[in-house]
Amino acid sequence: MAFTRAGRSPPDRWVRDATEGDADVRVVDATPCPTAGDDRGVVTVAAAGPSNLTDLGVRITDVLDDMDAAASRAEGGAGPVCCLGSLTALLQYVDTRRAYRFVNAVMTRVATHGGTTHAHIVPAVHDRQAVDTMASLFDLVAEPSADGDGLDVVRSRYR
Repeated sequence: MAFTRAGRSPPDRWVRDATEGDADVRVVDATPCPTAGDDRGVVTVAAAGPSNLTDLGVRITDVLDDMDAAASRAEGGAGPVCCLGSLTALLQYVDTRRAYRFVNAVMTRVATHGGTTHAHIVPAVHDRQAVDTMASLFDLVAEPSADGDGLDVVRSRYR
């Protein structure tokens, strides 16, 4: 899900998989600007805007249902992976409580389709309470390692 123009582009690996027909890549675009089509096999679904969480939820549900139907026609296939491109951007449009409820609902919807959700946030932009509130939704919290070579687990429910 893209809340900013920069978040619209899915990872190169996903685009490659979509182009080769190995993955069904969808972007729910909540940016307030119209977007051009994507010729790389990525389907973009426009939402009313980043503050309209009801519309975003409906678009996500539609995408998951459509992907579920497509997956049932294909053999095997893993569940969806939902990337919330920027909780930092979302929190510019809605308060922490609304964002928490929305992300929790999205994660529940994705999980019912056998999938997982991950998100990105810039902690320095938010107060500690907002970061901790959003992080509490996730089983694992990681940050870039000091050497920039990967990720370090900061918090895990499995430790």
